[in-house]
Amino acid sequence: MSIIKNEIPILEFDTEQNAVLSPTHENLDIRLPNKCVFAFLAGYIDEYARKNNLTQAAQFISATKDYPIYIAKHKGEEVALCQAPVGAAPADV
Repeated sequence: MSIIKNEIPILEFDTEQNAVLSPTHENLDIRLPNKCVFAFLAGYIDEYARKNNLTQAAQFISATKDYPIYIAKHKGEEVALCQAPVGAAPADV
């Protein structure tokens, strides 16, 4: 591991190829498609999954809720589909 220095600190980088936290660090043995739609659509993802009988392959846990990861087929190719968690929770007015 070697840090390549730069007079502008944000331009410094590490030559190490292995990540400190990698997608396999928990050894969950989850197989997902190479492509994913990470949509900002809240409950519509779950509704779409129900209406189209999508398979839930996994889930990821955040501070606000567990987000299911579904597998869909588009033009014969498998694609993962998941809600993108972002922003504050909506307020009921």
